[in-house]
Amino acid sequence: VESRMFMAENISNSSRLLSNQIFVQTNIRRSLVSNLLNEKLKDTLQNSVSDNLLFGSTLIEDIKCAKEVQKSKSDLQKPPKVRDKTKHLNWKGPAANSQRSFPQAGPMRTR
Repeated sequence: VESRMFMAENISNSSRLLSNQIFVQTNIRRSLVSNLLNEKLKDTLQNSVSDNLLFGSTLIEDIKCAKEVQKSKSDLQKPPKVRDKTKHLNWKGPAANSQRSFPQAGPMRTR
């Protein structure tokens, strides 16, 4: 009876180690692939649940949904404020000779 308990405990520990190793490798592979993809899709890929595929079997639907959300987000946002460029067309800036050169303070040098 004790030998069966010992074997069952060892099998249980081995399966835990194996499943943990698979989990770690899957996360590493997901991070390597997601670093190569579009920044806008990273959140979608990180939130996906992996099943028999790395990013899940519903990846295509998730990407389509994310693109629709991005499109509707851009439709709802205000257009960026455009500055009027015609206000300062005749402004030249300070004259080049307006910078005065003042002598440095300190003792005078004699040659």
